[in-house]
Amino acid sequence: MYELTDRLGELSQLPAAEPAESTVQADLQRGRRALKRRRLRAGTAGVAVSAALATAAALTYAGTSGPSSHSHTPGRAQLVAYTGAQPAGFTVREVPQGYVLQGATVASLDIAQPGDHSSLDAFEGKLVVLLQSRDGKTDTSGTPVTVNGRAGYLRHEPDVTILEYTDGTHDILVQDWNSIALSDDQLVQFAAGVTVTSAAQAGIG
Repeated sequence: MYELTDRLGELSQLPAAEPAESTVQADLQRGRRALKRRRLRAGTAGVAVSAALATAAALTYAGTSGPSSHSHTPGRAQLVAYTGAQPAGFTVREVPQGYVLQGATVASLDIAQPGDHSSLDAFEGKLVVLLQSRDGKTDTSGTPVTVNGRAGYLRHEPDVTILEYTDGTHDILVQDWNSIALSDDQLVQFAAGVTVTSAAQAGIG
């Protein structure tokens, strides 16, 4: 009698089907995006290489400067003109009201609430500007936007909103923690006021 074990033995000898190239590439792309999201939220998108070069003290803005003339107020946040010292690597034109420039590494700038003494590699609750890692690639899966006339892509994650764009020389990411409550328009407006200087350096990984 033909036994089930005989049939299973025959099946085990059949050649395995090769997956289509499109399937392999799609799986790789999904994996890269998932890894990138984890790195961004954890603060490990290539910035650890420059932790020793972080600014030693938080940089503050003048609280009397008031909202900028083109601020939007659709949510709880409001952008105000920044008039304080600028760290090496990045300059900004505006910050969310009530927030300060906590400090910077050569690859990122952290904007946080006063009294936030967390590591500059910890991004929770902050507005962060990052240089795309040298081995990274801009994620174009988000909503297309324009930053200073150049293409950008904005997407919403469970905890953060991420804007990726280019200034023509650098690939830049802006990560806005949802508790800050900037609107999409405000995030684009903030990015339009960011300048990356020659002191900034993209990390790897």
